[in-house]
Amino acid sequence: MSTVEPEPVEKLAVLISGERWQDGVEDELHNDVTDRLAASVVVKALTDTLPRAFVAAGWYYWRRFESSRGTDIDLQAAAAMFAPLFAHSPEYVPFPLQKAFQDDPGRTEDTPQCAADRATALLMVAARASSAELTNACIHILETVVTEFISLETPPDELPDVLLDLAMACEQRYRHEGDAADLDRMIDMALVAVERTPPGASQLPVRMSGAATALSVRYRHSRELSDADGAVALAGRAVELLDPTAPYQAKLHANLAAALIQRYEGFGAAADLRSAVAAAETAVQTGANYAGQSARLTQWCYALRRLAELNDDRNSLEVALDAAVEATGLDKESPEPQIALGSILTSKYAFDKNAETAEVAVDAARRGVELTSPQDPERSRRLSVLCLALRSLSEATRATGPLDEAIRAGRVAVELLPDDHRDLVPRRIALGVVLQARYDLAGGVADLVEAGVQFRRALESCTSEAPDRAACLDNLGLNLRIQALRTGDPAELDQAIAMAREAVQATPPGHQDSPSRLNNLGVALIEQAELSGGSEYADEAARVLRDAARTDRPERLEYLANLASVLLLITARNAGPAGDMPLLDEAQEVAEAAVVGGSAAAHSVLGAVLLARFERSNAAADLSAALNSARAAVTAARTTGVPELGHYLSNLAGLLVLQLDLDLVEGSADELVAVAREAVDVEQNQIADQARRLVHLAIALRRIDDLRGAQDSRAETIRHCRTAAHQLSAPVPVRIRAAAEWAHAAVSAGDWATAHTALRLAVGLLDRLAPRNLKRDDQQRLLADLPGLAVDAAACAVRDADARTALDLLEQGRCVLLGQALDTRVDLSDLAAHSPRDAAEFIRLCTLLESTDGDPQAAARRKSSAMELTDLIERIRRSGLNDFLRPFTVDPATDGADGPIAVFNVSRYGSDALVLTSDGVTRVPLPDATPASVRGQTRLFLAAVEQGTDEVAEDDLSTVLSWLWEAVVGPVVTHLGFGARTDDEAPFPRLWLCPTGLLSFLPLHAAGHAATPGGTLLDYVVPSYTASVRALRHARRKRPLESAGTPRALVVEMQETDDDVILPGVRVDAALLGELLPEQVTRLSEQAATASAILESLTHHHWVHFACHATTDLIDPSRSSMAVVGSLDIAALGRARLDTAELAYLSACSTAQTTPPLADEAIHMASAFQLMGYRHVIAALWPVYDRHAATIATQVYSDIVPAWPQAKDSPVALHAAVRALRRIWSKYPSVWASYIHIGC
Repeated sequence: MSTVEPEPVEKLAVLISGERWQDGVEDELHNDVTDRLAASVVVKALTDTLPRAFVAAGWYYWRRFESSRGTDIDLQAAAAMFAPLFAHSPEYVPFPLQKAFQDDPGRTEDTPQCAADRATALLMVAARASSAELTNACIHILETVVTEFISLETPPDELPDVLLDLAMACEQRYRHEGDAADLDRMIDMALVAVERTPPGASQLPVRMSGAATALSVRYRHSRELSDADGAVALAGRAVELLDPTAPYQAKLHANLAAALIQRYEGFGAAADLRSAVAAAETAVQTGANYAGQSARLTQWCYALRRLAELNDDRNSLEVALDAAVEATGLDKESPEPQIALGSILTSKYAFDKNAETAEVAVDAARRGVELTSPQDPERSRRLSVLCLALRSLSEATRATGPLDEAIRAGRVAVELLPDDHRDLVPRRIALGVVLQARYDLAGGVADLVEAGVQFRRALESCTSEAPDRAACLDNLGLNLRIQALRTGDPAELDQAIAMAREAVQATPPGHQDSPSRLNNLGVALIEQAELSGGSEYADEAARVLRDAARTDRPERLEYLANLASVLLLITARNAGPAGDMPLLDEAQEVAEAAVVGGSAAAHSVLGAVLLARFERSNAAADLSAALNSARAAVTAARTTGVPELGHYLSNLAGLLVLQLDLDLVEGSADELVAVAREAVDVEQNQIADQARRLVHLAIALRRIDDLRGAQDSRAETIRHCRTAAHQLSAPVPVRIRAAAEWAHAAVSAGDWATAHTALRLAVGLLDRLAPRNLKRDDQQRLLADLPGLAVDAAACAVRDADARTALDLLEQGRCVLLGQALDTRVDLSDLAAHSPRDAAEFIRLCTLLESTDGDPQAAARRKSSAMELTDLIERIRRSGLNDFLRPFTVDPATDGADGPIAVFNVSRYGSDALVLTSDGVTRVPLPDATPASVRGQTRLFLAAVEQGTDEVAEDDLSTVLSWLWEAVVGPVVTHLGFGARTDDEAPFPRLWLCPTGLLSFLPLHAAGHAATPGGTLLDYVVPSYTASVRALRHARRKRPLESAGTPRALVVEMQETDDDVILPGVRVDAALLGELLPEQVTRLSEQAATASAILESLTHHHWVHFACHATTDLIDPSRSSMAVVGSLDIAALGRARLDTAELAYLSACSTAQTTPPLADEAIHMASAFQLMGYRHVIAALWPVYDRHAATIATQVYSDIVPAWPQAKDSPVALHAAVRALRRIWSKYPSVWASYIHIGC
């Protein structure tokens, strides 16, 4: 033997010397540094067979064992070190061990089995000291023993046990060195151990269970389902083979429970959790008289707690609590029972919301952490348990102190783990959760941001197959959603949705968290639908939340409330007088089911559903019920302390405004103001919602002023609305409504400048209200919710500034969708010459934006394309084309060169005609054209058209035409100085009419006294219509028709419609052009007149004549269509781009009719053809008689065919034809006044 004594041996020898020991240095014995020193001495003893090292290490472990904190690990290690010395130097061995060795001399023999037993004992201290060196030394001993056993002709029965010990040693080395090969070797050793055990052997179940444990260990690293399944299968088989009288049956049942719990945690199958509870309970029952009962009770506690959380089973939680208390009583100095008790009490708090429960949970978790040594590898997990217990205490007390401590604990829990540790992910999640909780309570934005950082870093640490990945995605999605609600940023909400979708996809089917993650996705989709207006989000949310609500967990009530919310959202989207009543009924049924739980959110959504029902029924009972629900929501929010109290108060204020309007009871005014003010004053982290609450307060103040006939609150109203309108994070519709209220209050004070400023801001937001990335029907719905905005802005502008400013505002605020479409049809010749690649990219993106797909992926593609288009436009401007797609402004010299344009603006703030000539824009006041009078005349007109051709209806039409002359058109004619003409010889001057609002429904071109010679506008000018000045400029753009190929005309004829209506005049219409242009006409008749064939033919025909029926969809005007084979609606026509289009003659009824809420968007068949590229469109405002239609068509075509393919004379020809028909039917305006010309 060597006589050289290395320094570590000397250090250890001094420490455990009798003198030092008597000085009472127990803390130094249990110091981790000393433990690692002892491990290095053991390595020296094993490798150099150094007696002094055996003695020093042996006495170190013996001293530890004898101390108050000693364990069996120390005893076994001491025995392992003294056993080789006993035979020749027994005096070095402590007396109790001498006696033990004498009683069992086999323990000191120099045999392979004894060497293996000693190596196994020393592996325990190697693990405790985190000594890779000692672990390798023990593995070397075990490998030597295995090799020696296998070399024998008949290997001993102990070989499988040694193989299992070697398997666990390989796992221990993996934790030190991270070589996955050690895990595979561990499994190989464990399975060979089972194979080497004869069937029926008493040790077979034990070894099977050991192999199961090995598979469980590898699963913790691999996360492979096959390992988890294998562990459960082997552990289960071990229990099946178990002798019921075996003393180790408790251990095997506990191993099975551990394997089942592990698989449940990874894959969420509830059956595994129930089986784990049963196995853990059996382990407790069969192990009552054996060591380790505290650990078995703790395991049972854990399984019961998870089962209680899964099934809302309070009985299981109480059983778990009793078991945890028993476990802490059995082992008062072990941290794990305390941690289990803390976890169970934290779960119990989630049920009873009792602050005392949360306090005891924190005490137990703190005690568990205090009992954990700083070097214990479980310290991080136990700190995380304390972290979550403290969060519950904060929730119970509404205090930030516990969260401060929780965050400190959470940070330490993260810092204790290396960057590649597998448990770092749940630690970061726990830290993120408590940071987010402190943000909810205190509003510190830094906490919200740091929480997001923790969730992102957790996600970055996850592999694509990691079970924790779904939790990371879910928490990060929730964090992003909260940030988006705070800032009102749709892009952040898109990220939140993407994360939530991925979380759902990463969650295995049947997983316990699947409903929760579906709900989180559904809520994010609802918020995006509300923020951006995209219907795809609402539709997807409904599907997702229906799936979430299929669970039987207690959270189902929350999911039902969210489902009711999105159903209501979809109901509101479906326009019409009654909306979607079946869906509204379902929303109410779902909300009533949700409100059983008593949550503020459920009461709130039920109130919203009842309000929607009131808006359809006008029944006071519905409004009263809605108010009761809104009040219940506020009460519940106050009781539970939820952060959305301000939101619920604001909802209640909105309902109180309605009640005040209906009842006109001043007694309720005080409550209204108090509620609205509290809604604004209450602290709430959702900054974006503050604007809505300010608007509700402003409306409440204005209503009360109106009721009292005072203006006491005007200044405050203006201040609140101005703040809300400038709140960049607020939803765009809220900002626009705030600006409108701001302007209204300013007008009441006679402050036109302020009103102009407010409404200019609102008009500037319209592009953001209905951005290009939304589907067309969503854009229409959002614009329809804010009618009259542009006309009010123009009315304020003309009174504050000048007529040209007012006209520019009208151009910006009306025909928003038409303007977007015209942007995509801009002349690209300059761009193509400047950058052909940018021109091609512009066309590509515009085409993508016209996609009609409604799935969420299509919505994402459109949003991406819109962002790319915006970037491209900016790049084009920077490259030198500075004016490319700048906002349209009128240019009198250009736009008024061919004749005056009269834009008729009717507003509650005053009505005017804005007349554009080459000299500028002038204002012509129209004092008699009030909104009320226009509504009255429109109702009279529509009723007359609907009624038909009896004398009463014709008289009503004549009344409308007379009123139009006196109140609307006549003042403009007088202003322009036009004189009446009774002959058709000299050319008439041109006048373009651009009506706004409901005036779009009325025949301004026929205004006057038809029975009086020279009494109508037709006797003064050739009238044409345009939707906007920009649309007219687009129609006037120059195109060389002569170079566009051989001119041709297309005739589409459908004599019979789908509803079997026969149109006898169709044949006459169709034949007419064939006679006039026998070589140039293509005819598509009846079944050949398919939508696809028509669209294809339009691309190479200069003129098109439709002789068929047409339908106008008053709910969704983009679905108005020509009655051909297939769908030839406005949406389909709007996607076409025609370079050779000259004239579209729509000999069909109501082709220039739209829907009232979208009157300023000019969505009708005639405008669709103009957008396609037709310079001239002839259409009808109401259904026309076939024979009269044929008469008009005959005269028009006869007059314009000589200039074929030009149709520049079409407005003059139509004017002459209508005047001729009027001479015959002057008392019957329905016969001649329907025909209009649109374009240049």
